[in-house]
Amino acid sequence: MFRIKLHRLVLSFLAVILLDTVSSYASAEIIDDITVHQDASGGTDAVIKFTVPIQYLRHFPQGKSGSTSIYFNILNTIPVDEWQDYESHRTPPSDIVQEIMVTTRDPSTGPKIHITFYRPAEFSVGMGGDNQTLVIHVKPVAAQQGGEKKPAAGPSGTSMPVAAAPVAVIAAIPKPPSVAPSAGTPAVTAANEKSAPAALAPAASAPVAPAGTVTAPTVTLKRSSSKPVHIPLGGKDGLPPFPEIDQFVQQGATPANPSLADKILIANNQAAALMENGGNALLTGQTFAAIESFNQVLNLPPNKYTEDAQLWVGIAKERSGQLPKAVLEFNAYLRLYPDGRYAKWVKERLAKLKLAQPAVFAALDKQSAAPSRVQNTEFQYSEFGSLSMYYYQGASQTNTVASAGAVQTPTTFSLIDQKSLITNLNMTARSYNNEYDNRLVFQDFYAANFLPGQQNISMLGAAYYEMKDRIVDYSFRIGRQSGLGGGVMGRFDGVSAGYGFVPNWRVNVVAGQLSDFTIDSKPTFYGASVDFGTKSQFGGSVYGITQQVNGFNDRRAVGGNLRYFDQKFNIMSMVDYDVLFKALNIFTVQGTLNGGGVGGTDYNFLLDRRRSPVLDVRNAINGTTSTIATLMQNGWSMSDLILLADQRTTVSNMAQVGMTNHLSEKWFVGTDFSIAKTAGMIASGTLLPDGTTGVEGFVPAIPSTGNTWTITERATGLGVIRSQDTTNFSVSYSKGALITAEGFQASNHVDLQEKWTLDSTFVLNFQSDNTGGKMNDVAPTIRVAYKLRRNLSTDAQLGLDWNKTSSSVLQSTSTALREFVAFGFRLDF
Repeated sequence: MFRIKLHRLVLSFLAVILLDTVSSYASAEIIDDITVHQDASGGTDAVIKFTVPIQYLRHFPQGKSGSTSIYFNILNTIPVDEWQDYESHRTPPSDIVQEIMVTTRDPSTGPKIHITFYRPAEFSVGMGGDNQTLVIHVKPVAAQQGGEKKPAAGPSGTSMPVAAAPVAVIAAIPKPPSVAPSAGTPAVTAANEKSAPAALAPAASAPVAPAGTVTAPTVTLKRSSSKPVHIPLGGKDGLPPFPEIDQFVQQGATPANPSLADKILIANNQAAALMENGGNALLTGQTFAAIESFNQVLNLPPNKYTEDAQLWVGIAKERSGQLPKAVLEFNAYLRLYPDGRYAKWVKERLAKLKLAQPAVFAALDKQSAAPSRVQNTEFQYSEFGSLSMYYYQGASQTNTVASAGAVQTPTTFSLIDQKSLITNLNMTARSYNNEYDNRLVFQDFYAANFLPGQQNISMLGAAYYEMKDRIVDYSFRIGRQSGLGGGVMGRFDGVSAGYGFVPNWRVNVVAGQLSDFTIDSKPTFYGASVDFGTKSQFGGSVYGITQQVNGFNDRRAVGGNLRYFDQKFNIMSMVDYDVLFKALNIFTVQGTLNGGGVGGTDYNFLLDRRRSPVLDVRNAINGTTSTIATLMQNGWSMSDLILLADQRTTVSNMAQVGMTNHLSEKWFVGTDFSIAKTAGMIASGTLLPDGTTGVEGFVPAIPSTGNTWTITERATGLGVIRSQDTTNFSVSYSKGALITAEGFQASNHVDLQEKWTLDSTFVLNFQSDNTGGKMNDVAPTIRVAYKLRRNLSTDAQLGLDWNKTSSSVLQSTSTALREFVAFGFRLDF
């Protein structure tokens, strides 16, 4: 069933796992998975799944560009130094998306994702179906070409037929007397008509055949600048409009060992020629030749014409008088593309055929006791990933002057504070066809520390096998993975599975053991959830989950989310309620409104309230060296533990609103305003007069931060310093009960030459507290990268951080200078 020929990569996985001594640390990578696929409109969706909840803020440049940077907030309590510098990801090979790379090298500029396309593309960015997914939608090439006439769009934006379908049966165009079916044309049956293997690499050289003769192109082609080929089928005769066919020009011979990207390009090239042949054959009445052409498109790897071929093979079979087979093809279209461009037309066509030919449908119902499947195409295989290694070294010197009356005492302290080699490995193996999609995924992080007394750190981020059935709509994932909803709060070792039992509805189950670092035993959990509106603009999910440690309930919660999104507006809300604590754990609402092109304004907002850390019984030992088992052995009841855990869990609140105005094609300006507050915690536990504590330990009271509000003004420009560079400026002011701060930041990214890039950042901060203390900080950073080959790049980074602090309480002044350097490489394979 699976036929996974991935022995080489499996052996690589096993070798890496055997060499990897997994510590108790959890990976702090914030990217879980990246997938690229075509949507129903023929466009490309790059879906980025995060391991943590995020808030999408903005991206720049917008519209049509060869690259873009996406800025977002992380809605979780992950320390910045745990994820900066360490992460790099490669997207699966695609004919449009060149690479997706996480760039968190400078946390002062905020986390961002940089995307590079093979060629300038028109795209949009938005949140996905939950608060852990970003979707980059690239419009189809045909839709990006100016002046092209497009079919009329229905209410949902899908292409609709111009006229209603004719009654009874689609009329067959009579064949010209001089044209007859080829003697070599094979008999088409429901069992073998799509069984021909996919042609991944062309064979001997031959010209592209004229209409009615089916042969595949044998050279690598590139898209011509000419207008697409228009075949006058559909649109005005009750049929859907036949797709516009891209024209291609010869570029050279196919490589002996083509990459997956080459195979995708070849498949699109072959499909274009075959669709043109099929359309012309159908136009001239050669229905069997048309059927053969469309079937060969379906036998190719998934390409931009697959959906159209599935539709038109049904139309061709109906015209040829094979009504039962046509019905099967139309039903297959609806199973594969329930929200496709022509799903409405197919449903209406089937309804009219059923009225006209009820006996045919009755016979088909009797023949199929189980759901009918489309004949499987050949499995395609791909192996890809990335390896990065960077060496980091930092040294600092601190000069302090302590004052005692008129006496000043200077001291100097110097040390090397960082010397490490950071290795990041991501590998994916994939086997897929039109029905099954199998994946093996491995992500690992290793930090070799060369300073005395520091341990090496190994963090296994992911190691799982995943299988999806595209037809029956079920999937499962087993191994180390990230909790992507359903109430799972972190990375875990276990299994997750889902089943789409009806269109737009899906049920999911999950069970496993959390793998993130904990001072007590790692909890196990099980849960279930139901998703609705999975393929609609409005949808959401509800879930229930139970988490246990050493036999007692650690967390029991219910929750869910609601979301709505379209091209201009999206909003998402999430709630998590803990049944044991009878308290709200998480509540968040976020949304964006896109104002359009030049002169328009984009808005974003966020309301977030959450317990920190997440409510569970283990919070009762936060800040102590005790364990839950010890407390229970000393007579603590579950209600006692819940009360203590609640006292040692704070509440954080944040509200944010932002706007970005498109002044011109080259300049964006914006404002962000936020208010944040972290509640205080009362003293908890027992502190005896002699300084000893009770078995539960003692945690002193922590005051509230009060409301801290921040306003930020920012400007982003293209071509400010050099042609095609991107420059960001921002100034900010923050004021709270304890601290007042001002900041200035400037950053620039520029492509110096074809293979050279330069990134520079300058940060300036001023801070004062309510005791009279002051802090000034200046931090410039520069990074140079060079692309040795298409899949191999190297870069070096140099930075300084000068800091001056003064304390009126301690009567001291200190200055510190830290220098750091990093260099390494990144290899995509």
